[in-house]
Amino acid sequence: MPRIPLLRRAPWLLLLASCGGENLVLPDDGAPQRLLIESGNDQQAPAGATLPDSIVLRVTDGTGRPVQDAPVGVTLQDGGSVAPVALRSGADGRVTFAWTLGRASGPQQLEVGIGDSTGITRTVTIDAMAAAGGVDSLDVVRGNQQVGQVNTALAESLVVRALDRFGNPVGGAQVRWVPSAGGIAPITATTDAAGRAAGAWTLGRTPGTQTAVARVQLSGSRIEASFSANALASTPPALSIATQPSGSATADVPFAQQPVIQLRGADGQPVSTSGVAVTASVSGGTATLAGTATVSTNSQGRATFTDLALNGPSGSHTLTFTAPGYLAATSAAISLTAASPDLGRSTLSASPTSLAVGATSTITVTVRSASGAPVPGATVTLAASGTGNTLTQPSSPTNSAGVATGTLSSTTAGARTVTAKINNSDLGKSVTVTFQASSATILGIVSGDDQTAQAGRRSPTPSWCACSIPSATRSTTSPSTGRPRAAP
Repeated sequence: MPRIPLLRRAPWLLLLASCGGENLVLPDDGAPQRLLIESGNDQQAPAGATLPDSIVLRVTDGTGRPVQDAPVGVTLQDGGSVAPVALRSGADGRVTFAWTLGRASGPQQLEVGIGDSTGITRTVTIDAMAAAGGVDSLDVVRGNQQVGQVNTALAESLVVRALDRFGNPVGGAQVRWVPSAGGIAPITATTDAAGRAAGAWTLGRTPGTQTAVARVQLSGSRIEASFSANALASTPPALSIATQPSGSATADVPFAQQPVIQLRGADGQPVSTSGVAVTASVSGGTATLAGTATVSTNSQGRATFTDLALNGPSGSHTLTFTAPGYLAATSAAISLTAASPDLGRSTLSASPTSLAVGATSTITVTVRSASGAPVPGATVTLAASGTGNTLTQPSSPTNSAGVATGTLSSTTAGARTVTAKINNSDLGKSVTVTFQASSATILGIVSGDDQTAQAGRRSPTPSWCACSIPSATRSTTSPSTGRPRAAP
């Protein structure tokens, strides 16, 4: 039968060899060209701990053959360490190392590439999630050293924050409140994602100093934070709001009308005492307070705030004002409108940006206002170029950190340009995610197929085969035998 022309179509590279098992030698054999992730990506462990599984990579040449003794360098994006420090590929092209995460909880990455301390190329990104460790300490956030009347609830809730040994907030911890007098509701609270738990304290009936403890019970030990309050039998001095803050406001924009707080005595009359520190805070909820939160009273006993602002989702919020030795005051409700996104300050990123066909990249959009503050509640829509894509849109609007995430995977190789819209406005930024197909080697029959000869005798025509590295994997077969032929 006729020979099949081998060099008829680029970019095929064909080298003839005996089909008797001799090695084929390719022009770039042995030169490290690619770094592939085999296992260990997308693991989770406590911050500062070593991932349970080792990271395994493979160095290959341009044909997909393993390359031995290639140097591999690592860039730690979020702290931590790898072991061993000096990495080289083995006889099978594999590089194996352990990754100890950095101390901060949340997503962490390291960049691995072919090279050493002088520089790396052909990089890939390894992702991991660092979870907070166990509770190591309880911090008092607010609510300490208040003044109130006996048998009444304090104006501000007691708030603690649970932290691990690296200072990361610990969510899901059970905090039990233990007051020396009165009661705290709920008696047991669960810390939120920010590590915070709160309780409302109703003082006991005895005047004087009363105490309360926030407690996390561990195996064989316990972590505590202490509070105190001064319970007064008669009407104590108090704060009053001479000027209320604006009834409506835009997030991250100072109130058009700033609050003014007046000191008052037990008789309800203004007290002209200067130098008393009055502190403003948000009364619960997810909003945060910006600006100068503590202001001292002037000679008239007034504390005038000048630049307070709220940042957070749309909704109703109130402010609490406190001062040592005075009953607290709570503002009227403030209707907050979320800040408008600033497209120039908002960002779009992908991780990883280079990955194998079928793998998944996480697309992250962070929406910020003109001042750089996060904008929660924004709707994010993603788009990607190319074919064979599976693009998962964010499941909800941006969270309190202004972040929304989606995912992208593809069944075909090539670069994908990812773009985003925020509240139907083009972000005007893009990120490129490249999907790489694994290299494939095809062995095809050139001549000598479908011959007839006597048993034990040489066939009349020598058998030859061809090794080819195609730009895309494909193959053909002999119609009579089903064995591979070289593709044209």
